[in-house]
Amino acid sequence: MSVHQRAIGGGRKPSRGFGSSVRVPTVATLGILVPILLVSGLASAVPAGATTVFRAPYAGTTAGISTVSTSGCGGTGSFPTLTSFSLTRGVVAGSGAASQKACGSKGQDFAQALGTALFTSSTTFVVPGGWANLTSTWNLSYNATLTARPGNSTQEASAAFGISGFTYILDSAGGEYFASNSTWERAHNITSGSHDLTVKGLRVTVHWSQDLPAGTYHIQEYFLYFARALTSALGTSRASASLQLGLPGETLRFVSFTVS
Repeated sequence: MSVHQRAIGGGRKPSRGFGSSVRVPTVATLGILVPILLVSGLASAVPAGATTVFRAPYAGTTAGISTVSTSGCGGTGSFPTLTSFSLTRGVVAGSGAASQKACGSKGQDFAQALGTALFTSSTTFVVPGGWANLTSTWNLSYNATLTARPGNSTQEASAAFGISGFTYILDSAGGEYFASNSTWERAHNITSGSHDLTVKGLRVTVHWSQDLPAGTYHIQEYFLYFARALTSALGTSRASASLQLGLPGETLRFVSFTVS
């Protein structure tokens, strides 16, 4: 099975503005393997032992990438709104859609729209060494529409969406990263019929403790979302999925990060 990918123009990709990249590890979530970008460099530092809340307007760098992937034939993907992260408000914007219809002879075909947004703080905090108490808070508002129409009992169709957020702690000096247990996700999949879901103002707050060596650290917030449609290659199955981040009068945003 060959998979074709293309980035949609206009999405801002990571550049030298992120600083020196030390390595590119990966994190598997929601069935997707995504890169985590690492940076180094110092800015203003929060004193050790202080309780500090990072909130909008943020200081740092951002990237937004919008990518369509297809396998086989009969699939399309698009981004009515390209993926972005706003330092001013902490808002993640974007919308993706995918559709797939059976048109091949064997196996499965799929189409996917995958958006990723990254924020890396230029403000840093100092840890004297030991356990730090951390809190990451998001406010979620989105709409997802899924449709799956299998051709018959031997043919498959599925439609899915997912959104997920991660917090990483980056060592400013050595480029080491510390993956946290702050991951959260929302996802849904159907294999027949239709499903429409609207979420407004859902607050997601994750508390955890991290054992950190003495040093100066950045925070990195990583957000991804996808809309995916899949069908049997042979037959008459159809599927479609769309996901809109934010709603009229509502936004999907990174609210705050707290360290103590």
